[in-house]
Amino acid sequence: MLETRNKHNQVIHNIKTPAPPVKPRDFINRLLWKFDMMEDAYFLVYVPLAQHEKAKRKKDHIASMMTRCYVLTEDIEGECKVEMVVKYSMGLDILPLWYLAKKFLIPIGLRSASEVQQYFTRLRTLEELDYEDGKALGVAYTLKVASNMASKSKTRQASQLVKQGAQVLRKQSTMTRRASRHEMQVSKKKQSKAKQSNYTNPT
Repeated sequence: MLETRNKHNQVIHNIKTPAPPVKPRDFINRLLWKFDMMEDAYFLVYVPLAQHEKAKRKKDHIASMMTRCYVLTEDIEGECKVEMVVKYSMGLDILPLWYLAKKFLIPIGLRSASEVQQYFTRLRTLEELDYEDGKALGVAYTLKVASNMASKSKTRQASQLVKQGAQVLRKQSTMTRRASRHEMQVSKKKQSKAKQSNYTNPT
């Protein structure tokens, strides 16, 4: 949070760090929201800013622009409808737009929609949930478990690689010590033979 003029007007600095080779993206937005009595709806708008005096951008980050708009209305009594529009300008990059959209834009947009949906779902009691809500919760739980398992699997793989690397280093160290001892033994034998030859053939 860079600036708060009031509860309806704030400046936010976000940094999105996707998986390589996509470089981190730097977003500065002014968040404005209001309730329109005529429309009976809440409007939330993220207006992009080119810069801000308090924003410190890193050299390896790419300055990007993001415009987002949310409209919250009561669909039927007791239920909320959320409409979202997102527009991105990703800045200069050597990567093609289709790759950025697949690896960066679409996941961010879907994550935002999912977070809003989960927030309002948590506000409802168990008695208020229906069959479709149960399916959505089941899918969300399954995806979370799968994500955790994938993360643990990557951790195990990394741990195995570290162990394998340590084993290789230990083997190399053992082989080096054995070779060093062997060279010392050969050197001692040569020195011993040289002394014996000196005793048998004095000059």
